[in-house]
Amino acid sequence: VVAAERYLYLPLAGVCLAVAAGLGALANRAGRETRPYLGVVLALAFLGGVRAAARGADWRSAEALFSADLRAHPDSTRAATGLAVDLHLKERFDEAEALYRDILAREPWWPVVNGNLALILWRRQDWAGAERRLIEALTWQPDDARLKKNLAWTRARLKRK
Repeated sequence: VVAAERYLYLPLAGVCLAVAAGLGALANRAGRETRPYLGVVLALAFLGGVRAAARGADWRSAEALFSADLRAHPDSTRAATGLAVDLHLKERFDEAEALYRDILAREPWWPVVNGNLALILWRRQDWAGAERRLIEALTWQPDDARLKKNLAWTRARLKRK
């Protein structure tokens, strides 16, 4: 499971302030005896900053973020879906289609992925393939108006009702 670490940023700032205040109070009481610990704390803070900077590079774009998450968690269908949607929006259809198909091989019930794959199949004028994907999506999300509309348009292309 890929954690949503963005929800931790603000709470961790409070934790860091509390730790800093506690260490400051401890240093005032103990005097020179705490100096070795100060070096350890500074080293940990530096390493945390390096890690934050490295992770910050992952956030430069959706593609970079989801690619990094997918490298860290190869079985994450959420990361794969995020990357596939980003590639789809960038009109990199072959790459997006491969990811959508990989996701559906593991989790065929995912309506959004089925619907997005149907849109790529539309572009290829594979109306029968698009119809199959939309029917599968509607199996899991039968009240989705967008999926129903897309299925109606697909069937119109196939001259079916």
